[in-house]
Amino acid sequence: MKQETMRCNIVAQRITLQEYLIEKYEEITKDIEEWTGDDEKIKTLDRKTVDEMIDQWLEGFKLT
Repeated sequence: MKQETMRCNIVAQRITLQEYLIEKYEEITKDIEEWTGDDEKIKTLDRKTVDEMIDQWLEGFKLT
């Protein structure tokens, strides 16, 4: 029973995260297109920048 409860909880958390990111779709798409639309800029994209972008997109997200 406990394993089923954990699985349900994880699924619910995943759905909550997906819904949160769907609400931010336009912002996320705009940020990505700023990088992918510029061949020279994309060459400078690194892990630190991507991590910062993801942190910004997830800012304010809280699991209940």
